[in-house]
Amino acid sequence: MAALTDLGGEVSRHRTEDASRSNGWQIAAVFPDLPPDPSHHARVAQLSSLAHRHGGELTGFGG
Repeated sequence: MAALTDLGGEVSRHRTEDASRSNGWQIAAVFPDLPPDPSHHARVAQLSSLAHRHGGELTGFGG
């Protein structure tokens, strides 16, 4: 969560119903950059890499 905040996101953590898939937690982050803004594509790559480093996956918009 700290890494997402450091990247400029608004971050929240929520319990999930499918604990077997996500250890019971889902982290949501909101960023201001949207397509076709070039920074959006860089942000998607950055977040995907961060998620994989922590054993997760990027889902949702751009994932």
